[in-house]
Amino acid sequence: MNRLSSRARGTLTAATLPAPSSPCGPFPPCRPASRKRGRKMQKWQRVFIGGLALILIGALAWAGSKVLRGQSQTTSLTRVVTVGRGNLVASITPTGEVVAQRQAQLSFDVNKISLLELRVAAGQQVKKGQVLARIDPATLQQAVDQARADMLSAEEALAKAQKPYTELDRQKAELDVAQAQVALEEARLATADKTIRDAANALQQARDKLAALQNSTATQEQIDRLQWLANVAEAEHGQLLANPNPTEQQRDRQLLAYNRMLEAKDNLETAQAQAALNLLNAQNAVMQAEETLAELQANSNALALAQARNKVAQAEYNLAKAKDTLATIVAGPDPKTVQLAQARYDAAKATLAKA
Repeated sequence: MNRLSSRARGTLTAATLPAPSSPCGPFPPCRPASRKRGRKMQKWQRVFIGGLALILIGALAWAGSKVLRGQSQTTSLTRVVTVGRGNLVASITPTGEVVAQRQAQLSFDVNKISLLELRVAAGQQVKKGQVLARIDPATLQQAVDQARADMLSAEEALAKAQKPYTELDRQKAELDVAQAQVALEEARLATADKTIRDAANALQQARDKLAALQNSTATQEQIDRLQWLANVAEAEHGQLLANPNPTEQQRDRQLLAYNRMLEAKDNLETAQAQAALNLLNAQNAVMQAEETLAELQANSNALALAQARNKVAQAEYNLAKAKDTLATIVAGPDPKTVQLAQARYDAAKATLAKA
């Protein structure tokens, strides 16, 4: 150790020797132009040699301490035993982390589920069946009840989708079809019959009115009376005209009689014309009623025919609708509707199982 240290000191001493007095050192001749370059190289050589010496000293110190430590350990671990025969047992003591094969992480929404009691602490050992905590079951029970209600509703919807109509619905549909068929026939008959009956009644009323005018005595009596008044007025006027030299008063009487005669004739002519007009109107009404009845009987009345067609079309629609409803009932449930109801039922059942 002392020898190694002497060498190290010798190295350090050699690295710090003073430079020769000659500017070129022990290697003459030299060039004065490269003196500055030589000084830089000598400086780097000193640094390199000094660093190498420090590394060497550290390595020697570490090796010496290692040797001394090994000698002390050998001395302390030395044990003298008697050689003998026996069983050699080899054992390994590893280190590791124990992990459970099955584990579950429990967490609760404290805003919805209240934690009433916590009976364990972190790191505590537990066993099967041990109560770890108690929570308020009210919210969970409500969720279970809601899930059960949803499942019952889905079950009812599924049953209805699988069998949407009962036997009573089928009978009702068949009855509706029969009633619609009868209503169609009745509409066809009733429309034509009613129109014809109305036309026949109108014709009869027109004929009765014409007969009443033709057989009325009041009109004839009124005409006869007006005729008599006209005759009287004409006679009076004729008598007054018989005087060839009438006086002024007689001329006034003649003029008055003439006016009365004209008025009486006008009244007679008006009464006769009105009676003739009433009779003509009655005759025209009879003729029009006869034509209307004839047209209806020949199915040539456009309005009556359109009304009849509308009623028939409505009856036909009702019949077709009833038949379509009956066909839907007979066909049974719609597969898509059943699949949808089944899916909703399965989802509700799964939700109830998780609740």
